[in-house]
Amino acid sequence: MRRRSPGWREAAREDVGVTESAGICAVCHRSRTRGDRNAAGEVFICTQCKADAAQFIAIQDSIIEEARQFAEARRDSVDEQHHQESQG
Repeated sequence: MRRRSPGWREAAREDVGVTESAGICAVCHRSRTRGDRNAAGEVFICTQCKADAAQFIAIQDSIIEEARQFAEARRDSVDEQHHQESQG
């Protein structure tokens, strides 16, 4: 007898564990048991979405830092070129 693989509903149920303490994540909309709520208790974010957000922010910060360094180097190059033109 062939077993069918669980669909998204079955997988979501397996992810829940104890339904009384589960919350619906405001980001992925899955029922999860681990995560945090805001101070008012109205918004629940699961631990996976929090980890994904932290990774996204780290990547974004890296890109912004790279762009800042590039702009600084370009500005220094232009300043040096202007300095050489004024002396020449």
